[in-house]
Amino acid sequence: MRILHDRSLIIKIIVFLSSALLSMACQSADSIKVELPDILLPSGAKWQWIAKDMIINGYPMSIKAFVYQDGEEKFIKFYDKFCREHGARYLSNDGSDQSRILGCQLLGGNYYLSIIIEPAAKKLSTYKYHPQIEGKITVSLAPGKAKVNTLTQFPVLVGSKIISKIESNDGERQVQTIVFENNNSVRANIKYLNRELAKAGFSPEYTNEALSNSKNAQVNFEKAGELVQVTVKPGKLGSQTSVLVHWVR
Repeated sequence: MRILHDRSLIIKIIVFLSSALLSMACQSADSIKVELPDILLPSGAKWQWIAKDMIINGYPMSIKAFVYQDGEEKFIKFYDKFCREHGARYLSNDGSDQSRILGCQLLGGNYYLSIIIEPAAKKLSTYKYHPQIEGKITVSLAPGKAKVNTLTQFPVLVGSKIISKIESNDGERQVQTIVFENNNSVRANIKYLNRELAKAGFSPEYTNEALSNSKNAQVNFEKAGELVQVTVKPGKLGSQTSVLVHWVR
């Protein structure tokens, strides 16, 4: 079950969730709540939630961002001991950006811990590099402990393939982020969503001028208590059109 533990997917999710979410006064849907173990950090580490309650393709997950001043070696030793006490441990290197991944299964194999360690921008101090590191800690259900679920109530063109569905909270609001691909043009996707969302009572709030099939298109839709942001990107060299939907309820 690589969908949760594939490094590139995790990084894409982290980058998206680290960016500023849409902020708009909306009535809230029921908040998403997930039950996952809260993983401690080494003494002195600073951290913040990126997503405390999140579901990715049916799998509950939480993500913390951290900064640690005492260096990578000490940080890894802390989690090496932690993982050996709770399950199998692996460590890998990525030669392109020198990031590392530490991971293990927890609590009898029911949960999975993954830590991406990325050395922060190094600063020269008295001819020595500062040892600060930063990264992200994710906790999720282990593979096979939940059913993959990419079903959504959002209108999707027939023949589209849903790549991911992320459910999370933005304050008291519920957010669903969907990525899907299809063989239709940018214009065809926009026309379809304009029609289907109008049937559901949404009104276009903003449409950019780039609606040709060779450029990105972005449309915001709004109705009482809900906001939808749609970004459509054309494929390159015969690849499929990509649609990103950010639905705040």
